[in-house]
Amino acid sequence: MSKSSESETSSNSGAAATVVPPEKGTTWLQLLFRILLVLLCLLLILAVIGYYLPRDYSVSSSRVIDAGPEEIFPLLVNLDRWKEWSPGWDFEKNSQIASFHFLENRKGVTWRHVDRGVTSIWISEFKVDEELTMRLEDAAFPGLKMVTRIELSPTADNQTNVTWSSETRLPRESLVSGVFYGWGGLMYTGGLETQYERDLTRLKTACEADEPNE
Repeated sequence: MSKSSESETSSNSGAAATVVPPEKGTTWLQLLFRILLVLLCLLLILAVIGYYLPRDYSVSSSRVIDAGPEEIFPLLVNLDRWKEWSPGWDFEKNSQIASFHFLENRKGVTWRHVDRGVTSIWISEFKVDEELTMRLEDAAFPGLKMVTRIELSPTADNQTNVTWSSETRLPRESLVSGVFYGWGGLMYTGGLETQYERDLTRLKTACEADEPNE
């Protein structure tokens, strides 16, 4: 064997001896663990944000109705008449309502939802043709404190500005309830504002009809 061949062999052997073995690829178990870790961190971040979200919410919506307060107020102070302008109050046609009961003066009503349990709403005070204040107890949101007001303000052109507003305070009794009510409050109040806008539009239509319901 020639010297050059020996030198080549020896250099190849040295190179082979210094080759670093390739790293092993990530196994599916390691990948799954990393995904779960990322998800856990995201859930933790969402929980912290939810716990520190505001507890107090205010919702308000208004409509100008071409009718006097004396025409609008009877549709508000009698909760049984709300079904004339708010479909959610037509308990007989609502398949999600298992049972309902109005107070004798029709200024309060209690119903049982098939999934959410019992809800009670009643008019706590009112001024004829001016305003009314309502209170609510909802089994789906224990500890929730909510005050709702509907105000009637006559305008210069014999119309009425109707403002429907609610002030809600959500509890924070524990870590779990704090997170639940934090995120749930955003959805609850967002849905409430949408409902107020739709129902006031229906109230406007009912009051401006050629032959309003008596």
